[in-house]
Amino acid sequence: MDKLFMVMTTVFLSSIGFNCHFCKCKVEKPTCIKVPVPSKKEIWDLAKEGGWSYTPQKMEANDICEGDEKETFYKEYFNSESYVAKTQVPRTKMTSCISNVLLSSKSKLYSLMIDKTAKEELSESDFGKMDKPKVMENVVGYVTQGKKRSFYYDCIPTDPGMRWDQCKCVLYASFPSGKNGLVKKIKESME
Repeated sequence: MDKLFMVMTTVFLSSIGFNCHFCKCKVEKPTCIKVPVPSKKEIWDLAKEGGWSYTPQKMEANDICEGDEKETFYKEYFNSESYVAKTQVPRTKMTSCISNVLLSSKSKLYSLMIDKTAKEELSESDFGKMDKPKVMENVVGYVTQGKKRSFYYDCIPTDPGMRWDQCKCVLYASFPSGKNGLVKKIKESME
């Protein structure tokens, strides 16, 4: 009887998507239908105005399935001059330029991510009801609690000699469930 029960249970659980091996059940992932990974150029183009796409980690791993959430907001920012631009060490110039973009632009990135999402998803009257400081607190809280949730995707020098005296970077910030998750937090802030 016990053996029959085990077989019946295994058949039942397998039919609803569970895989049992020695009665240790785990949920099997549904079949992944791979979709093309956005190119670096596509991310740079998206970042000109700011927009949502997949996380850098998913793109790097070529692990994007049909239906995956676009959880990361990308935006391009510039730095006019590195504070160590006169230093002749290229690596120091590059690091300094990237750091300056990060320091001067992360709060702008978070603000744009919230404003652009709200403007696209809310009516004009609802936009005015949003408690932006509360939403910003949620965004900053999330991105600071884990690694690789907000950083730079790519940077390039923009000065004529390409010496990293000036640069531009695509910065990113992720949010759980992407745009939909942020819209939910925005609407919760209005209650």
